[in-house]
Amino acid sequence: MNKLKLGKKKILGFVTAGAIVVTMAGSYAVWDSLEDTASGSLTIDKPVTLTASALTYNVEDRTWDEVPTYTSEPVTFAATDVPTGTTAKVTAKVAVYDKEGEDKSDITNKFDVKIDNTALNESITSVEKNLDSENKATFSVTLTPKETEKDSVGGQKVFVDVTGALSKTTTPASE
Repeated sequence: MNKLKLGKKKILGFVTAGAIVVTMAGSYAVWDSLEDTASGSLTIDKPVTLTASALTYNVEDRTWDEVPTYTSEPVTFAATDVPTGTTAKVTAKVAVYDKEGEDKSDITNKFDVKIDNTALNESITSVEKNLDSENKATFSVTLTPKETEKDSVGGQKVFVDVTGALSKTTTPASE
């Protein structure tokens, strides 16, 4: 059996070569910068929201032999967190119901309905307004029972919904 004999000189040569390799490998690792991380933060924008003020009516004494007309106090729709430089509008619609809850019936067709003096009908179902400088749009609603419906709605409590939908303005809406 041949045994590998290493003398002191050969061992010293291997140790020296190993030291050179380790030194060179270590110097590349320290010298070169091969990875980095960019860090930053951002604040996520809040969603745009639309809220409505309460709908109330001032009921005035009616005149004898005239169909009563009911006009609401102004309903204000206020938008928050609208992006700067964006022009937005609110589209308002009205619905009249016979009661509250899931089993309510839409009885809007028993009334002449106006939003800001614009009469709603089969072809005009809503009114649009651009938001003002405070991101608000205000509407008034007028209800007049139709003469032919006086027996079905006379003395009945009705529930009125004014729904506003916010959208970007693509064409000029009324001010």
